[in-house]
Amino acid sequence: MKFYVQKSDLLTVMQKVIKIVPARPTLQVLSNICISVKGSVLAMRAADLDLSMSARTEVKSSGQDRDFIINAKKLFDICKELPEKEILFNAEKSGFVQISTGVDEFKLPIQTADEYPEIPSFEERASFSLNAKLLDDMASRVRFAVSRDTTRVALKGVLMELEQGSLKMVATDGHKLGFCKETGLPVTTKKKISIIVPPKALDQLPNIMDPAGGDVSVKLGETYIEFTVNTTVLTSKLIEGEYPNYEQVIPQTNTKKAVIKRDELFSSLRRISVISNSRTRQIRFAFEKNSLTVSTSDRDFNGEGKSSLPIIYDTDPIAIGFNVDFFIEILRLIDDEDIVINMNTPLSAVLVLPADKKKSEKMLFLIMPLRLLDEGNE
Repeated sequence: MKFYVQKSDLLTVMQKVIKIVPARPTLQVLSNICISVKGSVLAMRAADLDLSMSARTEVKSSGQDRDFIINAKKLFDICKELPEKEILFNAEKSGFVQISTGVDEFKLPIQTADEYPEIPSFEERASFSLNAKLLDDMASRVRFAVSRDTTRVALKGVLMELEQGSLKMVATDGHKLGFCKETGLPVTTKKKISIIVPPKALDQLPNIMDPAGGDVSVKLGETYIEFTVNTTVLTSKLIEGEYPNYEQVIPQTNTKKAVIKRDELFSSLRRISVISNSRTRQIRFAFEKNSLTVSTSDRDFNGEGKSSLPIIYDTDPIAIGFNVDFFIEILRLIDDEDIVINMNTPLSAVLVLPADKKKSEKMLFLIMPLRLLDEGNE
C-alpha cells in the first residue's frame, strides 16, 4: 500500500492526535499512533487508557487498504522537518514504511494495529451542539477548582449537568468552587443528566477547535463522552461516582456586599502576594466603609506589606483571611470591570461574582476563608 499526502495536511492531523500520546505510557503500544488508509481517506488516532482522539485527511492511495501503528514521536519529528511538499508513504514491505519526498528518504518500523485500542463505541443518552469556544470558556472557568485529592475521586473531575435547554458545569475541591451555566441551548433530554468529566478531556477542547470557529457536537453515554469538531473526534471515559450536592454549600444569606474594581484588586493582590508566607499564602482583607485594606506578613522572612483601595461598601467592618493564589485565580476568570464580594462571617463561605447582572447569572465563584491567626496574619 502506498499513499501520497501533503505535509501541511498530515501535520494538521498529527498536531491534534499526538497530544493524546502519553509521555510515559503504561503500555508500550500507547507510544504509537495508528494510521488507517481506506481509499482516499487517512484516519489517524492516538489513545491512552482513558482518552482517545481520531482525525482524518485526504490522501491519494494505491494498493489494498491498510492500518498500522508507528512511533508517534519519531514520525512527528521527521514530518515537521520535511519541506512543504507532497510526502510518499510506502508500506508495501512487511514491518517497515518508507517515507520520501524525492529529496529525503526515511525507513521506520511499523506493526499491525491488532493490539492498539479501538475508539470506544457507546449508546447515546443525550447529545447537543454549541459553540466550541463557549464550551471551552465554561470549562476554563471551573477546572481550576478540580480537586487533586486521590481519595475523593468524584471531585477530581468536572460535573456537567444537562437539563432541557441548559448546561451547568461545576468543580470544587472543598476550598474553592467554580460554577458556570448556559441556557437556551439545543439540549434535548427527558430528564436531568449528571456526569463527571476528567479535566484532561476538557483540556483538549482547544486542540480540536476549528481556528475559524464553529460548533462542537457532544454525545453522552453511561461511561463515555464524545466531542466532535468537523472530522476530529475526542472520546473520554467518565469518572464514576456521585458528585456532592454543591448547591448546599453555596450561601444564600450573605448580607455583606462589596463592589470592587477588578483590575485594581488584581494588581493589589499581585503586589501583596510577593511578601505573603510561602507556606500559608494567607492575606488579610479588612473591609471598612468604602475602603478595603489588603495586608500580609511573613514571619519567616520578617516582612510585611499592605495596600488600600476604594470600594463600595457600607456595612459593618469585617476582616477575612484568604489564600492569595486562589483569589488571584478567580479574578483571572472574571471578565468584568467590577466584581462583587458577598460575605457573612470571617469563617463562612464567600462568593465572588461579576457585578454585571447577566454575567453573574451565568457564573459564580466560592472561596473558603482562612482563619486569621492575629491582626498581623502570617
